[in-house]
Amino acid sequence: MTNLPKGRRNRSKSAGWLRRQGPKRLPPGGEVRLLVRSHPPSRPWLRGLSLLLIALMLWGAMTLLVFSLRLGFQLMVNPEALPWLQSGLLVFNRQAELTETVTLEALEVAIAAESQQLGEPLRLRDAKTETDFWLLPVQANPTQATGPANILELRLYRLIPELPVPLLSPVASFPVTPLDDEVVLAPLRNTPQKIDPTRQPFPLTNVTQLTPFPTEGFWLMLQGQWQRSGTTLRYGQLVYFDPRRQALESLIRWSTPASRLPRWTDLDGVEPADLLIDETVGLEPAFRGYRLQRRQGLGPAVQLLPITLDVPADMMDSDGAYYRALSQSRSGLWSAAFKQLKALKPKLAQKWTPAAEAQLKLVQLHADLTQQQAERRWSVPSQQILASLIDGRWEAALKQLEAAPQAQEALMRTLANEEGRFWNRITAALRGQAKDPAALVWGGLILKAQQDQQTALAWLNEQKASAAARSRFVAVANPPVRLAQSPQNSAAVPVSAATSVDRLAVQALVGAATGLPTVDLAQWQPWETSQAMKLAAAESWYEIAVVGWQLAGSWSLEQQGSEPWIGTTPAALKQSLALALPELSLLPQSGQGAEIRLRVRGLRLDNGRLKLLAVGSGQATGLAYSTHSLLRLNAADGSSAIGNGAVAAALQSQIEPFVSVSTEDLAALLAGAPLHALDVTGDGQQEWLLTLPSSVLDKLTALAGCDGLCEPIFNPRAAAKTLIVSSEGQILYSDLFLPQTLAALTQPQPSQPVALLVEQSNQYWFQTYASERQQFD
Repeated sequence: MTNLPKGRRNRSKSAGWLRRQGPKRLPPGGEVRLLVRSHPPSRPWLRGLSLLLIALMLWGAMTLLVFSLRLGFQLMVNPEALPWLQSGLLVFNRQAELTETVTLEALEVAIAAESQQLGEPLRLRDAKTETDFWLLPVQANPTQATGPANILELRLYRLIPELPVPLLSPVASFPVTPLDDEVVLAPLRNTPQKIDPTRQPFPLTNVTQLTPFPTEGFWLMLQGQWQRSGTTLRYGQLVYFDPRRQALESLIRWSTPASRLPRWTDLDGVEPADLLIDETVGLEPAFRGYRLQRRQGLGPAVQLLPITLDVPADMMDSDGAYYRALSQSRSGLWSAAFKQLKALKPKLAQKWTPAAEAQLKLVQLHADLTQQQAERRWSVPSQQILASLIDGRWEAALKQLEAAPQAQEALMRTLANEEGRFWNRITAALRGQAKDPAALVWGGLILKAQQDQQTALAWLNEQKASAAARSRFVAVANPPVRLAQSPQNSAAVPVSAATSVDRLAVQALVGAATGLPTVDLAQWQPWETSQAMKLAAAESWYEIAVVGWQLAGSWSLEQQGSEPWIGTTPAALKQSLALALPELSLLPQSGQGAEIRLRVRGLRLDNGRLKLLAVGSGQATGLAYSTHSLLRLNAADGSSAIGNGAVAAALQSQIEPFVSVSTEDLAALLAGAPLHALDVTGDGQQEWLLTLPSSVLDKLTALAGCDGLCEPIFNPRAAAKTLIVSSEGQILYSDLFLPQTLAALTQPQPSQPVALLVEQSNQYWFQTYASERQQFD
């Protein structure tokens, strides 16, 4: 038997058994069920639909992702691109705000609980979204009435007005800190006025809007004020609020003289407008400019870029002309720099950028001011010379000094303390190959003022100055001795040293009177030998130092060595003074009472200088003069200056560079200033003499503080200031910005100009009319 696998043997047995059984028959009526499992039919379209749905879902997800990224990028770059989204968010936010709002009354209570107070609300409105905002300054609660309260914080709220009680929803806050002296005192840094550094805080006390707005959003100015010795500065901080970003952002801090606030103007020739800050004090121009630019992306929406005088990389021309022009501007030669930049603009037209245009405009602002000051007629020669020097007019300034040598002393004091302002200009002007001889002379004068003449001459030799320039320097640096010994510019009436007191009678005397507690009578020659030199009840001794006298109708001033009584015997001296003495009048200095009558008791010559001993009531210091020899302006005799156009224009031209006044303010000043009409030049025409009493000076102080040039008006306080104006409106005399006052005038004589007797610190001198310059010197 063949060997088979077990499985095969079993199947063979089954097959054999079936064959032996044979086929079975189904019973009649039987039923057979056949179960068949069929294969499902094929559907290819269903598979394609599934793939399509999957692809659509992936495409939608990618589209949503790209849209979201683009939306976010647009919101970051340009928030205005999706106003519909912003409005929707605002609606959503307004619903959320209702849970964070507060009423104004509740806010005041909460602030008061912190020992603070709310300042005056400032209402802001966004015209695009028609949304109202309230800016509320949180102030320190002052313990006593010492002026405006300091601002500690700015809080910005959105106003929700639809409800019965308006609600405020908080938007942003901004902490406010005081400024330091480095910012506040910056305008005084390059001026002759010396202000000691202080570590005291400079608080901010009020907030206003800086309009008109150059961009969307709101521009706010936090301000404070500082005043000392007649100088007033306004300082502050510029804050920007963008309603879309809902944030308050600090941009710059500033300080200016009181009458000039920051303003918007066009500097770079493109929108938006730029910011200009005028820091000018005195004659030295100082402007700061900022270009306003919009920013893209995150962070503040705008920025202020300072306009510097550095050369941009794209403006470096081949021959260096642009660099040289800006170098001159940095040295203070504004007019020369502007002339060069203006000539370069068409040559560099392809490279001329808004930044270059801004530099040109900034230099032009400085140049316009220096030119205006140099072309203006100043009542004081030293100011006229300084204005010419600041504008780089070397030859003109030198001629002005040569024509007014009496200004040399005051000018040399200024040059001795100039701290590089003029020296930098001169060295910049001498950098060229052709050196201006007049500029060399001024360089020598500065060195003499600061060191000595030998150093100045050595420097001139180093500069290879010509012999003519060196000779001119020596002549200007060593002017002839003046006829009048006075603390300010003055000119004396000429008098011959050979004039003899034996031949001419002195008609009148003027002198400086000082009270004496005790007197050594042995040192004095009695005026009348028959009269005892003693005091009566309620009388005091006075010493009078004679500073001027009138001979043959002309006034002369004291000049050492030329007094007419030198070498004169006491008897002849008393004879020559008989017309002027013994009666004198004493005009006390401001605040010391009414006029005092004096009577001369004795006299003596002290090193050729005539001194008188007199008695009178009280104790005072002031001007002693022969009765009826001088003319004093009485305010009661004056007329109203209102309606006098020439006088009003002259006064405004004097105060305009330092104090900004409106037409109403000017009328208020003139209302309290008496006006006199008098022929002071001897030409037969009446001039106008305007007196500004202390009450008018107080009004001037209230309008605005002045810079350093105004200080003599207020410190020390003057009783009055005087302005003399011709019928054509030309200023002949002004002590408005000088530390001197007009004490009296000599009595008018037909066809003769009067002399002005001026006073400073109880020192007196005459100023006479110079017809060639049409002013009193």
